[in-house]
Amino acid sequence: MLNKKTVPLITLIALVTGILPFSISQADSGTPAKISASKTVTGTRAMVKVSGDAPLSGPLWTAKIPTKMKLSKSYGEYSGMVNFKLKNVASGGDGEQKDDVRVTIALWSAGGKEIQERTLFDWSPVSSLTSFEYRIFGVDGVKPGKYVWVITTSSFSYAGEGQLKVPVSIS
Repeated sequence: MLNKKTVPLITLIALVTGILPFSISQADSGTPAKISASKTVTGTRAMVKVSGDAPLSGPLWTAKIPTKMKLSKSYGEYSGMVNFKLKNVASGGDGEQKDDVRVTIALWSAGGKEIQERTLFDWSPVSSLTSFEYRIFGVDGVKPGKYVWVITTSSFSYAGEGQLKVPVSIS
């Protein structure tokens, strides 16, 4: 039978040797990134009509998107968490459906390689503010440098999408 001192020691050894499916660098993805600069953007989507015309919808959301941030470094890997706060600015008077909105935030390298993406599925922007946690894991391979946030607003109900690209510097 194991005593109270043996169990923590066995758990620590299992974590360090990789026997347990838990990465120390993934635990650090909950540490908030230090945001030193941001830019306010507005999300819209294209609404493709039968005629082929694709006008943009009215504004659906706004958010401050980090343009300069610092991630924490642990065991040689950078990780952290960015909390995006999407503010609903969709008007309800134009007859446009406001539910089933998808917001996808992807982090791309400056060289054009997708690092990762996270999606806020079927967001119905009826409340005034929605927080969206975006965790960057050490295993994603993010290092200090220049990246691009690619933010896509789309809907199952409409063809087309709106896309924003915001440069971000990570240190």
